[in-house]
Amino acid sequence: NYIKVSRSMKELAYKINQLKDNMLKERGEEPGIEQLAEALLVEKEEIVFAMESAREVESIYNTVSRTNGDELLLIDRIQSKEDSSNEIVQHVTVEQLLNRLPEKEKKIIELRYYEDKTQAQIGELLGISQVQVSRIEKRILKWMRQELEG
Repeated sequence: NYIKVSRSMKELAYKINQLKDNMLKERGEEPGIEQLAEALLVEKEEIVFAMESAREVESIYNTVSRTNGDELLLIDRIQSKEDSSNEIVQHVTVEQLLNRLPEKEKKIIELRYYEDKTQAQIGELLGISQVQVSRIEKRILKWMRQELEG
């Protein structure tokens, strides 16, 4: 599927590029859209449309980078961003579940999974046995799984 760009739009894009180059050489800075529109006697929207129509189309299968002979395609980068978005949503959901727990249970999960404490260390800190910590942790994780699965 292709979009046909009119000849007049292609010509305007060419004029814009020429004018941008000339103004950059003369002034040392690239002109803004308003300056281009004034100089070419067209609406700002036409400038933007012409510039966008002249851009090269990107394929989602274009190579973005190469590392040790492996190619990373644009689609791979898009998918990894979606994956990290899912991780953020899951993290927020877990945080919300933790906030619904009684303080002692919340503390056990925080110590165990955020501070990498052993069950024995947690038991010592909270004045309960390692076995009690284990039972409480299992019960909390089961509840959290049920809540996440709906």
